[in-house]
Amino acid sequence: MASANLPDLKTLRLLSALETSSAESLATGSWSQLQTLDMCNNSLGATAIAHRAAWPLLQSLNLCGNDLDAEAVRHLVSASCFSLTNLDLSSNKLDAAAVQALASGGLSQLTSLHLSCNNLNAVAIAHLVGGDWSGLQSLHLVATHLGASAIEQLVRGNWASLTFLDLFMNRLDTAALEQLVRNSWLQLRTLNLGCSHVNADGISQLIKHNWALLQSLVLSGNNLDSLALQQLIKGSWPQLQRLDLMYNCISIADFASLGTGNEPLMQSGETCFEPPIHLCGRQWMRLKGVILGHSQS
Repeated sequence: MASANLPDLKTLRLLSALETSSAESLATGSWSQLQTLDMCNNSLGATAIAHRAAWPLLQSLNLCGNDLDAEAVRHLVSASCFSLTNLDLSSNKLDAAAVQALASGGLSQLTSLHLSCNNLNAVAIAHLVGGDWSGLQSLHLVATHLGASAIEQLVRGNWASLTFLDLFMNRLDTAALEQLVRNSWLQLRTLNLGCSHVNADGISQLIKHNWALLQSLVLSGNNLDSLALQQLIKGSWPQLQRLDLMYNCISIADFASLGTGNEPLMQSGETCFEPPIHLCGRQWMRLKGVILGHSQS
């Protein structure tokens, strides 16, 4: 890529198109108005990131699917990132050292952080919570190999502004969920615990928390059965609007068995409601949809 002078360009997407030499050329261009840069699925590593220019107005940076490690992250945060609010580092080579560099990089203005599909552990999460994420609203930790010890570290963070937490495809057994409820999660609206080995005992821990503002709860693809459903409906869900129970062992009949016979008819797929409704023997003030079906064998 030849050096470019496009001072009015605000959005640039270069997917699966860059090598290190191209990244160097990109960094020498004039992109003074650039706000969104997507360099997903390239082969960028530390050398390429070392040539990163200081784009003063950059708000969103997607580096998903590259070869970024701790050295690359150190180069990334060393450049001026004063306007950056959305950072995607999913599917790279991040480890505890990389997360430590990220947390110490002065990115307190971030509102969205994607670290999914990296090999993170309790040490990495301990480094993560050491950063200033007081303004973070959305945190994505899909398939990062998190278990109880990592969740124990996660809840120690200051997540005062967090509204969206994605823990899909981790190992959230009973011990992990016992840790999860130890943070207040004051602003949380969406919680994704799908495909994470959650069972009835785990649900009994989950309902110990007062999920005062939670609107969407994803529990699809777990080990949930009628006993788990009985535990779930005991919880405090005053603002819950959407409940995803797809790919579990919970059936329409399980819902019916907990009702009084006057509840709305459930169906496979998503059943939509006009709240408030009575379901499973209790009133739901905000519930608009429940997703069922494709039960696991």
